[in-house]
Amino acid sequence: MGKKFENYDITLVVTHRCNARCKMCNSYENALCAREEIDLDDINKIPNSKFVQITGGEPFLRTDLEEIVDILYPKTKRLMINTNGYFTDELVRICRKYPKLAIRISIDGNREIHNEIRGIDIYDRAVNSLEEVKKLGVTDLGISFTLQEKNANQLIDMYRFALKKEVDFGVSVIHNSYYFNKSDNAIKSEDSLKNALKSLVDLQLKSTRKKDWARAYFNDMSINYIDGKPMPVKCDAGVSSFTIECDGNVLPCNMTPMPWVMGNLKMQTWEEIISSEIAETINSKCRNCKLNCWSICNVQSAIKKKIWIPASWLIVNIVKKR
Repeated sequence: MGKKFENYDITLVVTHRCNARCKMCNSYENALCAREEIDLDDINKIPNSKFVQITGGEPFLRTDLEEIVDILYPKTKRLMINTNGYFTDELVRICRKYPKLAIRISIDGNREIHNEIRGIDIYDRAVNSLEEVKKLGVTDLGISFTLQEKNANQLIDMYRFALKKEVDFGVSVIHNSYYFNKSDNAIKSEDSLKNALKSLVDLQLKSTRKKDWARAYFNDMSINYIDGKPMPVKCDAGVSSFTIECDGNVLPCNMTPMPWVMGNLKMQTWEEIISSEIAETINSKCRNCKLNCWSICNVQSAIKKKIWIPASWLIVNIVKKR
């Protein structure tokens, strides 16, 4: 009998410590010291889940990241690490051990723009990490691009760069959250972002890669998000989608202005947390949430449950483009 995997998408924030100083994120200012971060015993409480992604801060600042992967790899069907790509040797070592890991490396434009956005000289390291991981035969490999006014004119070039490297390409629109320790991220020129996304959607719909078609749907809905329109798929945070913070707090998501804490893995089991009265109260808040977010971390599980919605959009729009 095969292992049972719960229908959960879990984001594990292993640290807020970060070596970068990104314009859109002050996570590093809210960092715990290493000894206060969630430990291996607590991480072992995470249930078997369909998808787990490890993020930060910069995850490779955890000296025990390999041990974390050792614990989580057999507990999920797909394990992803999000990284800025600075620590190439450490990344390669883990990928050599686990070649079926999913890896996403942040690259937000050409060398000048990326380094300006990330606040450190990191572009060459990020690209080198991408290339070294590619050489290992890791197939679930991609670039994460945070769209903002400073790099909107770089979006199409970076998509073509990803095509050339034969890696995935994901886009998120700049936003605020307690998670980023930011409340002043703002889009002053919405048209520049929307026009860039429209051009990307057109190219992705003409692609022969099915992943690009799915991304086209997500990116088209990102235009609606910028316009403040209601989203066609409401996230199911707190039901199928969770965030576990580096202090052990379990949250429905990381998009809220303040953390909505359901419980803490340092003091409770997973079952105790999700069956608690507090979790029930938080779930009620989620179902009545007015934030109108659009983040792949939080909506991908809901999209899979209502696959006919993106499927209908794809049929209509692919026909239009062909």
